[in-house]
Amino acid sequence: MLYKLVRDAKPKQSLETGFAFGLSTLFIAQALPDNGEGHHTAVDPFEISEFKGVGVANVRRAGLEDRFTFIEDYAANALPRLNQQGLKLDFAFIDGHHTFDAAFLDFFYCDVMMGSGGLIVFHDFSMPAVRKVVTFVLRNLPYDLHMDGIARALGLPQRIYHRMRMMARYPMEMYGWKYSDIWAQCNYCVLRKRGVDARPWDHYRAF
Repeated sequence: MLYKLVRDAKPKQSLETGFAFGLSTLFIAQALPDNGEGHHTAVDPFEISEFKGVGVANVRRAGLEDRFTFIEDYAANALPRLNQQGLKLDFAFIDGHHTFDAAFLDFFYCDVMMGSGGLIVFHDFSMPAVRKVVTFVLRNLPYDLHMDGIARALGLPQRIYHRMRMMARYPMEMYGWKYSDIWAQCNYCVLRKRGVDARPWDHYRAF
């Protein structure tokens, strides 16, 4: 799915929080030379200390290092720095620390750097904290669910079953009927940025 999204979006600059073994990176980075353009940046504070550099080695073995930059730092440090350096994004994959505040911080800076029409992909959408970030974004910011980016892995009866299960399990969750489709088919959520954030200074919608 990541490979197809990047092939379709044709980003010039993409970014990923969370790296580990580099498996998602390989699919994103491989789509870039297949598109004929693009560069991918990954941010992870534990790549060397916990994962022994396996992810970086995998990217090198795949021959994709010329399309790739790795930053060993916390996203809370690296993303503001990249923003100050003028990085502009077309695609982002958020898969770092999965508390609400950390995932929201990743989104906040990706959004600041993201151009209109760009895609932001959240991994581990089954986790309540991640879904809560997505709900805030859909309620308050110029983003839409990019359902075309979700592979139809299940037939209609299974999708109806999972939808009913999701609604029963989370009866108060906004967008539950759409979330159920995402949850039933994969563990990703894809958002597309519609345009510039033009909210008034005191805007707030409950989420």
